[in-house]
Amino acid sequence: MLPEYIQEAAAKHRLKKARRKATPKFWGPNKGAQRRGYESDADVVGYGGQAGGGKSDLLLGTAFTKHWRSAIYRRTYPDLADIVTRGDEILAGITSYVSGDKKRWELPGGQMIYLGAVQHKNDLRKYRGRARDFIGIDEAAEFPEDWFRFLTGWIRTTRKGQRTRIILTFNPPETPEGEWVVRYFAPWLDRDYAGQRAEPGELRWFIRRNDKDEEVSGSEPVTIEGVEYKPQSRTFIPARVDDTPQLTSDYKSQLNMLPEPLRSQLLFGDFSIRARDNIWQCIPTEWVLAAQRRWREMDKPNVALRAAASDPSRGGDDKHAIAKLYGTYFELYGFPGAETPDGPAGADQIMEVLGEERASLFVDVIGIGASVYDHVKVKPDVEAYPINNSEAASGTDQSGKYGFFNVRAASYWKLREALDPSSGEDIALPDIRELRIDLTAPRYSTVGGKIKVEPKDEIKKRIARSPDDGDAIVMAWYGISLPVVELDDLSSYLSNYRGG
Repeated sequence: MLPEYIQEAAAKHRLKKARRKATPKFWGPNKGAQRRGYESDADVVGYGGQAGGGKSDLLLGTAFTKHWRSAIYRRTYPDLADIVTRGDEILAGITSYVSGDKKRWELPGGQMIYLGAVQHKNDLRKYRGRARDFIGIDEAAEFPEDWFRFLTGWIRTTRKGQRTRIILTFNPPETPEGEWVVRYFAPWLDRDYAGQRAEPGELRWFIRRNDKDEEVSGSEPVTIEGVEYKPQSRTFIPARVDDTPQLTSDYKSQLNMLPEPLRSQLLFGDFSIRARDNIWQCIPTEWVLAAQRRWREMDKPNVALRAAASDPSRGGDDKHAIAKLYGTYFELYGFPGAETPDGPAGADQIMEVLGEERASLFVDVIGIGASVYDHVKVKPDVEAYPINNSEAASGTDQSGKYGFFNVRAASYWKLREALDPSSGEDIALPDIRELRIDLTAPRYSTVGGKIKVEPKDEIKKRIARSPDDGDAIVMAWYGISLPVVELDDLSSYLSNYRGG
């Protein structure tokens, strides 16, 4: 009898051969990366890197030939036009795309492939509860992470023998908001990954606990603190432009003409290049990353609490974020908006975080924050100050050339100047991805000789959530930068604002 390992290898070879034969003649994957993505046993496949690696074809071919109810998503409807054209080319003589309310292909065997666009957060509601056994997300780095998790939360099937699968296709992210894909596939893409790096196509298993991904050793269920978790397998397969023989050599030449770092991202699929900052980005990404490295590498200083700040939110998806500052070392705390129904609840949350510690407390008084401020300022020994980001701000930037459009602009600019490596402040920021995005998402402009930072609502549209953690950090630093006379003015501000 042949050795067991030879029998296993032969069985795998026969299975792959059978799969290739089972592929309908109207479409088949290209040799190399595309076939590896198509045949992967992973629950979630990441596929991409270089431009022109056959990403859309992989999604369409997988949906057409392997699944019963499929959905492919892009960020906007115009983005779907090329997918429709390519899908109709593949299915020429079989069927064509049905637009209007249906937005799908219906194959003769009964399979249905739906297309959807998610341009705004409200668009997610259209796809709630719609069971799919295959979900493909094209250009996944253009989607906020929580949108991706919502869309893929409906992956399931009742069809006997039908596997479920998710495929994400993407190039290296071009904006900080898209860097979640690098973290999601960290064993393959993140050079700073703390665990053992993974080979392309290698399966790894993950559970989702306390709203965070945790890598586990295998596919067997894991029980932690009495709760059982079923691991989900994941892999990443790098795609190359050379894997798509249908493309002409001109395509590669065009990619070679792109400016850096876009050229290296798309031509070489280089994920080590961090997303390029917008030229009007208020706080440079590298400054935030440096502050987070300091936080990882240092212990919390043994000093008294210097300041605290509260950015309250009531209900919805937002949260009540609270920042504490020790010297230049920050800590962050958060409470879901559903747990902050009113001012008294928000005040109690602040007191829970403060414990026995006391320092100047700065509270955003827009919306529910005014009530939180009213209820926390009367707590024992609390020295609370109201912050209204829409109010006028005095002072100038360090150059003395520009004033500030309002408190929001002044507060963000004060933190920007402190994070500047030349400042010597050596601020340490919690190593939280959401915080990095919060602080690097805002953009600024100059209006009439004054610096203006875009409103929170504009940021929410771009990152699909409220930058609560970032605002709490910004507010705490701004508070300690104010002269005593301005703090005195803040103490009397709210009563004047309300007319007595």
